[in-house]
Amino acid sequence: MKVPFEAIDQTVFPTEKPAWAEDILRELHAIKTLLAQQQQSKEGSKGLYDFINEFRIAMQANPNNNSYPEVELHGVRIGVSFAKLLYCKDDGATFDRARAFEIYKELYKKHQQKRLL
Repeated sequence: MKVPFEAIDQTVFPTEKPAWAEDILRELHAIKTLLAQQQQSKEGSKGLYDFINEFRIAMQANPNNNSYPEVELHGVRIGVSFAKLLYCKDDGATFDRARAFEIYKELYKKHQQKRLL
């Protein structure tokens, strides 16, 4: 019995994509979209990173002048350590990176509002 080439071709290279392949393509599309959005937000967030750098410098403690700057946010006193990390002045605990960026974003938002007024 001779098998036609089209039958072999359909077995090896099916024209319909399996459901799992469709799922992967949808995931890749979603990842590509998120990556493009993230790249755009990074370009637009240079102001945030500049603010963070300036904030760290301005909030650095200076023991020679007995200067220990702090900001209060939601009832929490926040300072910048000598390692330039945000910490809670009440208990001395350093904020983890995710929480620190939440704080920086909130402070930056307040900074932007004040600057526009």
